[in-house]
Amino acid sequence: MRMPTPRIKLLFYAEVVINTISAVMVFAFGGAFLRSFNLDPALPLVSESLGWFGALLVVITVIMARALLSDNEQALRFVIEGYLIGDVVYLIVLARWLSAAGAGWSIGAAFAVGLTLVLIVGRIVYLARPAA
Repeated sequence: MRMPTPRIKLLFYAEVVINTISAVMVFAFGGAFLRSFNLDPALPLVSESLGWFGALLVVITVIMARALLSDNEQALRFVIEGYLIGDVVYLIVLARWLSAAGAGWSIGAAFAVGLTLVLIVGRIVYLARPAA
């Protein structure tokens, strides 16, 4: 019998949707995605970095979606732990990347940081509750 989904998991389902939309934007509208972070899409290194980001975003999104859809609570906890570590690394890399590119902070960057902070809190709340 399938257990009811804790409400906190809805945050992670929303993350899968947001990541999927972001991946589509990266591959279909890369220039606009880069401009939302005040980055120049004409710079080859910036554009190539975006391709790597998009590829990894697809992989981690599939992993989260599969973990959420499975009945394996322990597997989901492992995935959430990895994402939590990744969130902290992402914030550090984002700040360094924007600084190195001379882009400064933009609405896109502020949104990314704000969303990541919400996800960090959600992951901590989820992991702090007893395992099912």
